[in-house]
Amino acid sequence: MVKEEQKGELSPAKRDQILEGARAVFQSLGYERASVDAIAARAGVSKATIYNHFRSKGALFVATLGAETRDLREKFLSLLETPTGDLAGDLQTIGEHLVRLVTDAASVRRFRLVAAEAERFPELGQAHHACTILTGQERMARFFERADEMGLLAIDDAKEAARDFSALCLSDLPRRLLLGVDIGTEDERRERVRRAVRVFLRAHRPTARKKWEPLYRATTYVAQDGEETIEIRIGSRHPRLDALLRARGVESWAYLTAHNPRSIALSPEANEAAQARLEIELRARGVGFLRGASRPDDESAPEASVLAFLPREEAEELGRAFGQNAIVAGHVGGAAELVWLQED
Repeated sequence: MVKEEQKGELSPAKRDQILEGARAVFQSLGYERASVDAIAARAGVSKATIYNHFRSKGALFVATLGAETRDLREKFLSLLETPTGDLAGDLQTIGEHLVRLVTDAASVRRFRLVAAEAERFPELGQAHHACTILTGQERMARFFERADEMGLLAIDDAKEAARDFSALCLSDLPRRLLLGVDIGTEDERRERVRRAVRVFLRAHRPTARKKWEPLYRATTYVAQDGEETIEIRIGSRHPRLDALLRARGVESWAYLTAHNPRSIALSPEANEAAQARLEIELRARGVGFLRGASRPDDESAPEASVLAFLPREEAEELGRAFGQNAIVAGHVGGAAELVWLQED
């Protein structure tokens, strides 16, 4: 593969002068017919100056690949650092800049030139792919990995996700550009990106279940029956709870809270008010309950809750009414179950 290699240091002005001359000659004559003599003449430097700084015509060609679109490319790559938290907004901005970079006139000229020479000089196509497409996709893959770590995405293969998102944003644009076919207005291209973002997020947005189920299972659900403490774990049977159900003449129970609906943290005051409304609703329905609090294994903040004695269907209705992702429920003789209420 041809690599951009320099044998010595060049001042930025001299480098730009040589690259501008090379770009013009390559564009005019193609790679095969372009000569270093012609490039030197166009750039206003000696042939020796070029060879003092670039090892070959191929290395010089590679150096020209990104020279015209450097600012656009650097802006695009800068967007792929760290997600802001507004993932849809981040992806829209990234997608629009990707489309802008690919449809830039200089990018189109470069792509057509490389495509025209790729059969005779496959190393040029490989170099173009490596220093433009692969670089962007690798940075995008790292962006998606960080979004996955932040819980913003559910990604199994970040590199595949980067290729998928790029393909959704660009679709048939590269082929249209290569053939000189109309690519639509800027507003139409922006809408293309919006559709791409929607499709991508539908495929990779983490569901509440995937995100929160491990935490629900890594929690002890505690209730106080006078001086006695009842501790419930999902998947376990609880003879003491069975005895309590029989004593009350009921068959089923559910562990309910109104705190942090949809697992979105609210203020202590808002949570207390919501929990009070839940207890008022239970009393209005004639449902008995014991107060308690969940106790996460990671020692994060507990949530005030109630162990309520009611049918599962009614418990599920209340859980949904108070915006909960899931409830813990069971019946006499059975193991405690995690019941999901919100399916994304």
